[in-house]
Amino acid sequence: MAYKTPSPLHDCSTYSRKNVSMNQRASLEKDTKELITEIKLLEEEVANRSREGSRDGENFSSAKPERSPLPSSEQVV
Repeated sequence: MAYKTPSPLHDCSTYSRKNVSMNQRASLEKDTKELITEIKLLEEEVANRSREGSRDGENFSSAKPERSPLPSSEQVV
């Protein structure tokens, strides 16, 4: 039984795929860390605004969001 040895081109192709995969993973991990940092900053800002609102006598939890009117194409007839 004869074994076929992989060509250098095959090795290069495999290396390239692994390298791209590793780069994509590193990029995703970086993005994830940036997102976590952004979420923490936003949570701090919300907490600060809530504290400021409670000092001013406002209650954000009971505030009703304004409803925007439906665009004319979505109005119920």
